[in-house]
Amino acid sequence: MALGLDSADLAFIRAHEDRLPNLSATLSGGRLIEFEGPEGMSGSVWPSFALGQEAGEHGIYLHQVWDPEKMGLRTIAPDWCRGKSFWADLEAQGHDLVVLDVPFTFPINLTKGVEICDWGTHDKSHPVSSNDAEMSRRIAAMGEGPMGRETPIRKSRRQLDRLRRRIRESVALKQRFILELMDDLNWDVFITVFGELHRAGHVFYSSEDEAAPSTPAETPLLEVYRDVDSSVGEIIRRLGPDTTVVLFSVHGMVRDFTQGHLVKPLMNRINEAFLAAEGVKQPRLRQRTALVRWARKRVPQTIQHAIGERAPDAVRGWVVEREHFGGMDWERMPGFGLRVDIGDTDLRLNIAGRERLGILEPGSDRHQRYVRFLHEVLLSLRDADTGRSLVDEVIDVHPTYPGANCDALPDYVIKWRSEPIASKVVAAKIGTVSAEHPGARAGNHNKMGFALLLGPQQARNDLPPLDRVSDFAGLIGALAGETALQGAGRGR
Repeated sequence: MALGLDSADLAFIRAHEDRLPNLSATLSGGRLIEFEGPEGMSGSVWPSFALGQEAGEHGIYLHQVWDPEKMGLRTIAPDWCRGKSFWADLEAQGHDLVVLDVPFTFPINLTKGVEICDWGTHDKSHPVSSNDAEMSRRIAAMGEGPMGRETPIRKSRRQLDRLRRRIRESVALKQRFILELMDDLNWDVFITVFGELHRAGHVFYSSEDEAAPSTPAETPLLEVYRDVDSSVGEIIRRLGPDTTVVLFSVHGMVRDFTQGHLVKPLMNRINEAFLAAEGVKQPRLRQRTALVRWARKRVPQTIQHAIGERAPDAVRGWVVEREHFGGMDWERMPGFGLRVDIGDTDLRLNIAGRERLGILEPGSDRHQRYVRFLHEVLLSLRDADTGRSLVDEVIDVHPTYPGANCDALPDYVIKWRSEPIASKVVAAKIGTVSAEHPGARAGNHNKMGFALLLGPQQARNDLPPLDRVSDFAGLIGALAGETALQGAGRGR
């Protein structure tokens, strides 16, 4: 059993061990492996887990990725997955598998086993679906998971309370679903993920969650951890002592220090200053973006949230598209931000021959001048009120993550320092830039992951190393091979 806790943070678990008895027991009785995920590529971890590849090979960094032909975003789909999940190889070797809710995956790999996708994930990349007709009917009767889709907008107290109840309900239903599948299906490898800690971490992370373990307050985030802790305990008890369990998280969650709200005005100012020095007019937004901008400013965020929850995916995608790229004058846009609501911030260059409307000739003097200018401005960025530096590093993605599909990744990632959110910043050569933080997220990702091995195989000294997220394929494969040799299997 590979039991994933999406965005579970090991430091948080250790700080609250007295209130998380089952997770505490696994820490004391299991074999702990800690590792660091990819720097600046937190959205790439689940494809790396499933495909056993690094980001430069699979080219997926979020569930919504840049499409250079469209000059906009597209949601990943099976045709974007340049590889097959490692559980397809396990099935080919004769294993019986059940796979439930591994993020960023699609039911396209298994022919005999059962694969269920996006019933209770945080980042929904696909309508809930299964490769098994009977399971599809069963899911339709259950309905979609209660957690729903994320709407990254500031929420009212009433909306937060409702979301907390829905997340907790989702944990209970996920536990019941897992236990039913464990009993009803034939399997010797079961891979599943609780996505609720991911959603709760983004929404509910607070200063109280960083307090000393003796703090008596039970925060909303700790409530969700306690629910997951209870579910983990029940699942492990039902599995029994003969089953090897891998309890894991591919990245963690800490307080949000992302300054992504500044990126669009920053990039506009950077492009304006660079092109002015080149004798070109500044980039400009056309009036066709006026509706989205007006709505963001004038419509109360509680109403925006309610609309976002109910809007079809196509409408939600259109709003995100217009907000990020609507009205871009690509002839005057050498660089731009991609999605900016993640832990680090992705930047893309408008490269001729790669982007349909690209303007920077790759490797040209102009290209190199722009890159130098971009780095100089970003690394000089400071909070205008405190004077503190805000950017730790600008990661050059392609040499950091080489591979056949590295061009699908961002070109650069801004790695922010752990400084308070700023509303006004100053940088060399561009002056002051202001932007209000939307307040949609309280927590965001760090790169710390872990795996806990429990059961008869935890002491094996011949297991492959787990140094990177992509190594899970080899680790679970090695454990599955031993299970097959023993003839173990559960379910009916």
